[in-house]
Amino acid sequence: MKYRASKKWFNPLYFILNDICKDDKVRKVLIYGGKSSSKTVTVSQFLCKEAYVHGASSIAFRKEMSTVKTTLKKSFNLALKTTRLRNGFEALEFMYRTDTAEIVLKGLDDEEKAKGIESYKYVSIDELNHFTHDEFTQFDLSLRGIPGQKIFATWNPVDEMIWIKTKLIDSYEWEETQYKLPSESSFVRRSSCGTVILIKTTYLDNYWITGSDCGTYGYRDEALISVYNKLKDTDYNSYLVNVMGIWGEIKQGDAPFATQWDDNKHLSDIPAYDPKKQLIISIDFNLVPFCVTFHHFWADKDGEHWHQFDEQEIKQGSIPVMIDHIKEKYFVSLPNAILTGDAMGKRGDISQRDNASYYIQLMRGLGMREGQIKVSSNPTHENSRADTNYVLLHFPDFKVHKNCKGTSRDMRNVQVDAYGSILKKDRKDVNQRADYIDTVRYVVHNIIYRWIELHQKGRR
Repeated sequence: MKYRASKKWFNPLYFILNDICKDDKVRKVLIYGGKSSSKTVTVSQFLCKEAYVHGASSIAFRKEMSTVKTTLKKSFNLALKTTRLRNGFEALEFMYRTDTAEIVLKGLDDEEKAKGIESYKYVSIDELNHFTHDEFTQFDLSLRGIPGQKIFATWNPVDEMIWIKTKLIDSYEWEETQYKLPSESSFVRRSSCGTVILIKTTYLDNYWITGSDCGTYGYRDEALISVYNKLKDTDYNSYLVNVMGIWGEIKQGDAPFATQWDDNKHLSDIPAYDPKKQLIISIDFNLVPFCVTFHHFWADKDGEHWHQFDEQEIKQGSIPVMIDHIKEKYFVSLPNAILTGDAMGKRGDISQRDNASYYIQLMRGLGMREGQIKVSSNPTHENSRADTNYVLLHFPDFKVHKNCKGTSRDMRNVQVDAYGSILKKDRKDVNQRADYIDTVRYVVHNIIYRWIELHQKGRR
């Protein structure tokens, strides 16, 4: 079918893929790099164009079917929108279809699903690091019968000891090509046998993060760029791996959430309850227990001050018990207090006759107003890790009272996995509950970071 597209709809990577794939000798296109480099969306754009123009069918995989709707489907929806091809496809739950081709979205719940791919010209594997070497080999063996068939694979280079590096990439000799991406650290290489393309890319190659070189299209996302620059200051290793796409050495159990925490610097017996200062109550909701921390936050000519002076574990998960505790100790501060914490608390409680959320129950019980509740969606572990470490590093007077044992324990011991997510696999392990560090994350996200954005833009 005829299709007229503007170059202003695409990133440079799209045109490289479009040119490479004219070569039938190329069998595998491996694309890795940092977050926001538009790897998956760009591959999706190419597959949509191939289906519409050339009638070439594709099948796209994630490891788990349960994640397809929130990952692959969103990428293909964006691809169809940006290529202006949405009206050329019939969209089904896990398929996009034209008169001559289809794009199927699947999870690889078992290796056998990798075998039924003979009728597709292209296979796309998103987050290759979630798959095994045997599964990738099965894809390669099963793709046959159509000239020019190719496998696309995308991933973030979390650990250089993963099979992708040791068994796949290191098994080839690589040569530079004529293709160039905007970032000086990016590259396009071809194996000496000519069958494999290896591409490294970063957010600097994404015109919808940095804006185009000519400045006439794309979008510059200053907020995200600021987050990445902040991560460079607070966790340089994570910045190299997750932003710049450099092979990392992150190991589970050896990556603390609070990389900037220092007992000698941050623990103190000075902070105490002061009814004249802004009271912040932060809550993490679980079945058992609820965890509550109490903070003061204020600013003066000397800088920003954040004192956590108390913490409480509500072991029965009871809102009335929490209300009684807070009213007994901090009644005088409640008219001007801020209530923040876990966004899960905004859900209705079926045990209440009016299905009131936890926050509404607390507001009523404490005699507070709706405007005193400051809760947005929960931040991702990775983003709030960067924000929390930024505060730990740059706020001159961040203190936690030495009697807040749960918070200081979490700050010392809570770990993240290779993807920056807090390890919470074993709730029986006190260091993997991370409830207190969650309350700190929520204060940083909903109160402190908002304040920084409003009042100190010029400082970062």
